[in-house]
Amino acid sequence: MNSKYLDSVMINHDKSGFCILEFSLNNFKRPKNLKVVMSSGDSFNDMAFSLLQNMRISENRKKSGQTNNTLRLPFYFKN
Repeated sequence: MNSKYLDSVMINHDKSGFCILEFSLNNFKRPKNLKVVMSSGDSFNDMAFSLLQNMRISENRKKSGQTNNTLRLPFYFKN
């Protein structure tokens, strides 16, 4: 992964934490049916939801033969 991409999504926060989201994609490759699987708290959930809504998600998973339509994505926030 390109470190410039990681730098661009870093968010200043007063503490470190995480949020793991589970979701599927609609026909336009946009997240739907968002669910928090595990999290450090509501503020991390809000930031993860916001970041996910602004991400582009590729469909490469279908080429690998994956049949499950549910994706999980962890977000880590470092102070």
